[in-house]
Amino acid sequence: LLLRMAMVSILAIALARPLVSDSFAAVASGGQVSAVIVLDSSLSTATSENHKPRMVLIQQQAIAVLSSLHKGDQAGLIIAGGAANRSSEQLTTDLPHLADVVSSLLPTGQANLAESLARAADLLNHPEIANRRLYVICDRQAVSWREVDAAFRAAWHTRSQQETVPTQLTIVPVGGLTSSNLAITGVT
Repeated sequence: LLLRMAMVSILAIALARPLVSDSFAAVASGGQVSAVIVLDSSLSTATSENHKPRMVLIQQQAIAVLSSLHKGDQAGLIIAGGAANRSSEQLTTDLPHLADVVSSLLPTGQANLAESLARAADLLNHPEIANRRLYVICDRQAVSWREVDAAFRAAWHTRSQQETVPTQLTIVPVGGLTSSNLAITGVT
């Protein structure tokens, strides 16, 4: 009789679809989040689409990621481009400071996303980090991905197989699909 009553109760709870609070969800999903955001700051991000520079779109997406994190979560920034701010390449719980760094970002140089991904993976590669997230926010320029070749992908796959806790990778492309890849072919 108790078993039958328990089954009816469990069925009623399952049909009610109860919501889980954020604090319990954080514990259930592996604790606090450690996120690294790789931002494309290449010169191509200065181009405009619909009267808005791609850099502004990248900044908006990065701030949205930072806003999605909760108190106690930590994050770090990897700037892929010319003058990278290496002081942000450490995990911190000071998310407003990271948002300020993102807001002041300017397009400079050429992005090497392979190098930036490797630095981000090194930053997240600590056994005490249980909930790892890696975000890559970039425009759709092929030159930034040139170094992500077969050798890089094989090394990345080997590295992820060795992780005790998998890293959730999210790539956020900005800019339209119709825009062409841009390159300076000469200066006269």
